[in-house]
This record gives sequence, structure tokens and C-alpha cells, in this order.
Amino acid sequence: MLIARALCAIALVALVASPSAGQAGPGPDLSRVRVLAIAPFADVASLSRPLADWGAERLSELIARGPFQVIPPARVAAEMRRLGIAPEELISPTRTVTVGQAVGADAVITGRVLLFQTERDSVGYRPFGGIPVSRVDVDVRVLEVGTRLNLFQETFICQVYAWGFAAMECVVRDVASRLVR
Repeated sequence: MLIARALCAIALVALVASPSAGQAGPGPDLSRVRVLAIAPFADVASLSRPLADWGAERLSELIARGPFQVIPPARVAAEMRRLGIAPEELISPTRTVTVGQAVGADAVITGRVLLFQTERDSVGYRPFGGIPVSRVDVDVRVLEVGTRLNLFQETFICQVYAWGFAAMECVVRDVASRLVR
């Protein structure tokens, strides 16, 4: 029991202290954005569709606490299916604008999971086979629908001593902190 608590404490500290590419610099100017659609994340890594879906949903929850009216990924995904557009196709500004117009958004957040990996830490005492080390890299873009301007684009990287969903939580918290100020 003591070891399990220690592992949880390590995971929490790693989650809070994990460096990310998204921590530097000021946030983007989203002052013209009132309605923000969050598209399902593309799984470029082809390793974890559930992780990509959960990341977009979790980002939606975090951003909904901010100044925007948020159109959640489930609603955006339904519209994308109707239009015959896959998440991987949102790399195209034209496709992203089409989706944004269809759901009535001022801007659309897209994400692409570029890397997802979980390994066991090979250093130190390992009573349960080692502590998992997970890394998630997600490229995030905010595209304004009316102007087709890229308001924000950055790759967020989080590596934590925990399972993959903790690394994705780290990424989406970093994204939300940059977008909601």
C-alpha cells in the first residue's frame, strides 16, 4: 500500500512538473472568437484512437470554463461524418473551414497526436516491474473560420511517470492554459 501511494505521488509530481513546448510565450489573440469548435484529434501515430478521442473531449471540458461558447468534439464529429471528412483531413484549412462553417463556429481547434509511447523506467528499484513513463506529442492549431487565419499553432509535448492518459492530461492542460487566459 505504501509503495502504491508513493507511485501515485511520483505520477502527480511528474504531471505537475512536466516540461512542455506549450509553456513558453504569450497566448494567442482570440478576442474575435466567441464560438469555438473542438474537432476530434487525428491519431497520426495510429497507436491510440481512444487516447486521441479522450484528449479532445478533455480539452473541450477545460476550455468550456473559459470565455467561449464551446462546440464539443462529439457534435463536431457528427458533422464531420455528415460531410465525409476524417480528423486526419483537418490538416487542410479548407476542410477545417468547411467544418467550422457547418457547426457555426468562429474558430476550430484541431489536434494531431504525433507520438504516443509508454515504457517502463529501467532505473532504480522496481518492485512491480518499473514505473511507466509515458510521452504524448500533440500538434494543436486554432484556425479562424471567417479569415482562414491560423491564430495559433504549436506542438505540445508531455512526458510523465504515469500511464498514457496522464500524459494526455498534461498536454490538454497546457493547451487550455495557453488558450484561456
